[in-house]
Parts: sequence; structure tokens; C-alpha cells
Amino acid sequence: MTEKSDINSTINQLKSQFTQDRDHDLQIIRTFCESLTDSPEDQATLAAVARFAMTEYPDAAATENAKKLGEAINKFHARIDELQKLAAAKRFEEAAAGFAEIIGEIAPVEAEDKRYLSFNHPFESILFQARNKDKRPVIQISNLAAILYYQYATILFELKRFEEAREQLKTCLALNPVDTRAYFELAEVEKAEKNLEEVRRIMSDVHPLIFTRSGLAHYYRTQAFLANMDGKFRLAVAMVYVSLDYEENPIARAQLNALAKVKGTDLSRPKLDEVKSLIEGTGIFLGPNQDVYNIALEVGAQTRAKNPNIARMAFMIAYDLTHYKPILRDLAKLGVQPW
Repeated sequence: MTEKSDINSTINQLKSQFTQDRDHDLQIIRTFCESLTDSPEDQATLAAVARFAMTEYPDAAATENAKKLGEAINKFHARIDELQKLAAAKRFEEAAAGFAEIIGEIAPVEAEDKRYLSFNHPFESILFQARNKDKRPVIQISNLAAILYYQYATILFELKRFEEAREQLKTCLALNPVDTRAYFELAEVEKAEKNLEEVRRIMSDVHPLIFTRSGLAHYYRTQAFLANMDGKFRLAVAMVYVSLDYEENPIARAQLNALAKVKGTDLSRPKLDEVKSLIEGTGIFLGPNQDVYNIALEVGAQTRAKNPNIARMAFMIAYDLTHYKPILRDLAKLGVQPW
């Protein structure tokens, strides 16, 4: 557990860099927060620094909403196990009521001069900054904020309350514009309502944000679903196999089993040239997004000396996406043994 004296020392170190210029000082805080990991110690530090920041700069209505959101998140955190158990027991109405109660106590964090965002992973923050064209300063709030809306949306989906689920996912994406889980859940909503063109659009939007193998596998399973709905069964087979290259998953196996029942479908694993031919003109991307890979490599190279934790994370993402073996040398220099 992070000691109070350590947190106070951290805050004093931050304050020592302040110039009394509001934007400069907030940038110092943001940069520090972005360097933290998902460990319990760092998350405790992040929460303390966030409280300090909101106390130091309580000058906008949005800051007050951020405080309310933080209080609601604490309440959500205390009840999350209870609500998840209700959902696991398929007591979705009760779980939905629990989430609605928490959400009803807060207002979305909005401001004209800044953005309050909630990232699940440090690389999401990096990816957002690399892609962001909105020059408003970003203030990061609890990573549970976006999760609150995402969890509520998944329960509403189970209750077939699709329009409400869609709205909660849009709020989630407003708080975390690079949350691939929310994009995939939104695709499930559109699939349920047979809005296949909207599913295609979502897949086009989400691919440039994916930085995990499981995310790529999910992307290709969804493309297999779309191909199957279009009657393009060989393409569907190809997409299932591509997904399995990234992650073994029972859903993909079930898709293959379903395609096996379609008379005349060739279930053999296609070679790369055939896959490329099958996706030509479909808008389907093959492999990870090149920009995501390049960003991971660049971040790794730029931070290896001053912030090796971030460098390890970035190089591991780059390697995980591609299995490009020279990256293992970079990881080895950072104390990560090849696997």
C-alpha cells in the first residue's frame, strides 16, 4: 500500500515544478499521471494526485462534476462485486437498477475549455494523444469512470434495452474515445438490431485503435460474422482462421462449426495470398494498424532511458502485435526475458 508520506512527497515534488501558470502546472500533473501503471500502489497515487489537482484548481463547473463523478466512482467500486454477482446470476433487472442509481447521481463531465477523460490502460492515453486533433487540455479522471457506463451498457444489452445500451456506450466513448471494448459492445448492439452497415462502420473506426491480440481476434470474428451474413462463406472462413491466429477462442470455433453446415463451403485454412484476394475491396484491414505499431515503437525508444516501465509496456505491445523478433532485443535491454 502507498504510504501517506510517500504520496505527500510526490505531491510536493510536483508542486516544486509549478510556475503558477495554470496550464503549465496542469500539464506537469498530466504528464506525471500518464507515467503511472495499473499497480495498486500507482492507482492509489493517481487517486491522491487527482484529488490534489481538483482542490488546487476548483475553478470550473466541470471540476465540480469531476468531484461528483469521483465520489460516484468510489460508491461504484464498493458495490461492483455485488452488481457483478447479480449480473452473473442473470438478475439483470436488479443489476441495471444498481447502476442506474449510481449514474443518476452524477452529470457527465463536460467543459468547453478542457476534456475530462477516463482511460483503462496507459497506452490508451498515449494513443489518444497521438491521434487527437482537439487542442483542449486533457484532465484524466478515474479509470473506473468509463467502465461505469460500459458495465451498465452490457447489462442493458442483456435486457434487450438496445437504445439505452447504445446511449451508455456513447457516454463511455465520450469519456474514453479509444476504448475498443466499448466499440465492440456497440457493434453487438447494432448486430442485435440488424444494422449491418453500422457494424461495418464501427469496425472501420475501431481497427486503428486496437493494440492487443485479443482485440484483433475480436475484429476478425466480427468480420467473419458480416461475411457470413453477406453469403460470402469462404471469406467468413478466412476471417475465422485469421482471428484464431491471434487468439484461440470458442466463439471462433463455433463460427467454424456453423460454417461447416453450409453446403459446399470450403473449410480449409486459406493461404495468405488467398486471404489478401478475398478481402480486396471489402474494407477489411489485414494485421495490426501500422500507426499503432509505430507509436508503440516510438514511445519505447523515447522513454527507455527516463521511464523504463513505459518503455517495457510499449515494446511489449509492439512485439505482441507482430511477434517481430528484433523487438526482443529491446525488451532484453530493459530486463524482460524473451518468451
